[in-house]
Amino acid sequence: MKMLILFLLIFNLTLISCKEYPCSPAIGNIRITGFSINETDTVMVRKYSKSGNFTTLLGTYQLDSLRSYYLRKGNVLEIYSTASYGNDFGLLSRYDYEIYLPKPNRLFQVSEITEDHQTRRSGISMDKSQCINPFTSFKVNSVLYVNGNDNSYLISISK
Repeated sequence: MKMLILFLLIFNLTLISCKEYPCSPAIGNIRITGFSINETDTVMVRKYSKSGNFTTLLGTYQLDSLRSYYLRKGNVLEIYSTASYGNDFGLLSRYDYEIYLPKPNRLFQVSEITEDHQTRRSGISMDKSQCINPFTSFKVNSVLYVNGNDNSYLISISK
């Protein structure tokens, strides 16, 4: 009888603790296509209030191969920031951004980043590892881009 009561108690605690928890926000990185190594050795990121028409600047951050992880594949450069953008790492859907390439003097305005807000059922441990919301779409210079599964954390800009 004691074993049955103990089993029922543990079973009920497990059921109570199994709840839906929101996944972590997406953390975006930058994919630049069509520019030379020289043109992308320095990248500036300006963070703005979301939906503020790029009027409320929150910070300016310089990315380079010393402050970020640069992964080049042919004419494609992916930049994974190891430095923070203020209090945040990476590009987040709660802001708009300008990505500026000083050497070719090119400016890209990234806005309306949306992510799929997912949840995960979690047991007693409340482990949410590998539970990250993917970006579903974003705009670059007012052109809408919809992400596929393979690049759901990359904001792509191209020449």
